[in-house]
Amino acid sequence: MSPGLDRRRFLERLSGATAGLTLAGAARVLEAAAAGPAPPLAPARRAERQSLRLGFIGVGGRGRMLLRQFLEAPRVEVLALCDVDQLQLRQAVAITGRGPSLEGNHRRVLARDDIDAVVIATPDHWHAIQTIEACRAGKDVYVEKPLALCVAEGRRMVRAARRYGRVVQMGAQQRSGAHYAEARRRVLEGRLGKVTMVRAWNFRNAGNGRGRPPDAEPPATLDWNLWLGPRPPVPYNPLKAGPGFRMFWDYAGGVLTDWGTHHFDSIHHVMDASAPLEVCAVGGRHALDDMTDVPDTLSVLYQYDGWTLEYSNRETNGRAPYDSEYGLEFLGTRAAMYLDRAGFSLYDETDRTRPAEVIGTPGKDNFIPPELDRVHVADFLEAVRQRRLPAGDVEISHRSTTVAHLGNIAYLTRRRLRWDAARERFIGDPAADRLLRRNYRRPWRLPLV
Repeated sequence: MSPGLDRRRFLERLSGATAGLTLAGAARVLEAAAAGPAPPLAPARRAERQSLRLGFIGVGGRGRMLLRQFLEAPRVEVLALCDVDQLQLRQAVAITGRGPSLEGNHRRVLARDDIDAVVIATPDHWHAIQTIEACRAGKDVYVEKPLALCVAEGRRMVRAARRYGRVVQMGAQQRSGAHYAEARRRVLEGRLGKVTMVRAWNFRNAGNGRGRPPDAEPPATLDWNLWLGPRPPVPYNPLKAGPGFRMFWDYAGGVLTDWGTHHFDSIHHVMDASAPLEVCAVGGRHALDDMTDVPDTLSVLYQYDGWTLEYSNRETNGRAPYDSEYGLEFLGTRAAMYLDRAGFSLYDETDRTRPAEVIGTPGKDNFIPPELDRVHVADFLEAVRQRRLPAGDVEISHRSTTVAHLGNIAYLTRRRLRWDAARERFIGDPAADRLLRRNYRRPWRLPLV
């Protein structure tokens, strides 16, 4: 399948009538006033009780990692586990014991009055519907990244959190890392001089890809129709049902939304930024021979006010700067800084051969340091108890996730796009605007807020 055909099919799928998100209603859905003070959060549902009672929606690999982290936190009870796959539920029960109830539909969890908050770790195409429904049900929400499947969903999630006074945090754990805050101080204090370029990357070698497993009957343990939910009806395929969902346009946005959202959140934090002005992208499916449909090679350029961001993803060769398959590099007139989940290092322009300062262990054991999750989870739990905004508040997270979506839209349109961040629309490009939202399969709809 050619790259052009992949993009064309995706664009055709998005160009139809959009249930619940028509052009006539786009102004209300895509409104995005500049972020200001949030309204007061709703009071705690049970101020007299010390323990927070949680429900977990989606207990696959990442969901179970979060389950362990939340169970380690003090004054937390897990009352419900929910997944459309019974095998995933069995693995989650091995972590919690048989105390929580087991559910196959998230709405049964949200209907419970004894649950204060939910943790959502479902595939990307479910995040918005489940988060908005949770807010309407009076639950606080910890939702995995990326925040949403499209820009319009993210904005509606923000509106739901504000309207119902809920704490909503995205699982971008780098936002809570102490050394990320320290790196931010280096930049804001001028240690790097004027930063004119930031680079972010994800490089690895996936060989021939993820294969082409045939469609089949779904296993008896899986509710495939509910797994698809709002997405188009298609036969069951084991690659889509597993972690491979991230590499299909229908359910996610490739590495750019999966990893890029983390990068952009940290870059916005360090650079004290919120949105680019322009974006363009090139890439394609140049080498992988499998059934996924996102690019295996992608480069995106974003122009911000006074500096440029370059993001690159490569699935065909793992050679990378600083010998790390991912990372951030801030390039200033006085120094450069490499930043990852384990630490950062500074290189003065007067001597580029060795670091002038090293914090932590950058480049070593930097993939998923558990301490970042612990701090981020703790921040969410305290935000729920104190009724304050969390570090990774939904507005911040929406703006970070939007950067990833803009890069994918630039790739799909093959155009240089100008972005109006206040209105959350492209300037003079109604065709690109249509890619800011998605279609939904009946009876599922993006809830009105």
